[in-house]
Amino acid sequence: MVQVAVALATAGQHEQAETLACSIADPDWLARARAVVQVAVALATAGQHEQAETLACSITNPDLQARALTEVAVALMAQGEHKHAGRVADEAGAAARSITDQDWQARTLTAIARALAVGGQHEQAATAARSITDQDWQEHTLAQVADALTVAGQHEQAETVARSIADPDYRAQALIELAATLVVAGQMASARHCVALAWIIGPLTVCGVPELVQSI
Repeated sequence: MVQVAVALATAGQHEQAETLACSIADPDWLARARAVVQVAVALATAGQHEQAETLACSITNPDLQARALTEVAVALMAQGEHKHAGRVADEAGAAARSITDQDWQARTLTAIARALAVGGQHEQAATAARSITDQDWQEHTLAQVADALTVAGQHEQAETVARSIADPDYRAQALIELAATLVVAGQMASARHCVALAWIIGPLTVCGVPELVQSI
């Protein structure tokens, strides 16, 4: 039924898709939630933005609601709906923060932050990461956001996020990974700058990548 609901949404049968996804029997709540998530994303991709957001918000499980809203935000971003995507991303973060289990909340916010970073929602990604109350999880997530931004070619934003990491090891490693990407992109001056920052923070981290140091 999940595949049928998604196929209906993709084919433009939006109301039928939504009805079918929501009709999945309650005992199979996980399948129902997954169907709603996929239909919401299909609706967002099809330009049915408000309907997609409303459907995602109808999920009662906060973890799945947060992930559904994140997927919708990424789909909206891909269509150039930046303002709406930002609002939905904020809703995703709020849903994640309502999770009572702190460890699961941190895991969900980590997944959201990385997805938003990859999807181009850079500020929301960093905000989601910084909202994690557990310091270790927060540092780990910020490092992942910096890495995602680096891969996406958002080098200035990646450096800003990397330098905001409190843990010196995570911060130095994030800067080294950014420097390596900059070398590949031919931005040698920026790469040397990142390596210099990493050296000040954690010289042992820099010593562990002699090939990178020699290349610049």
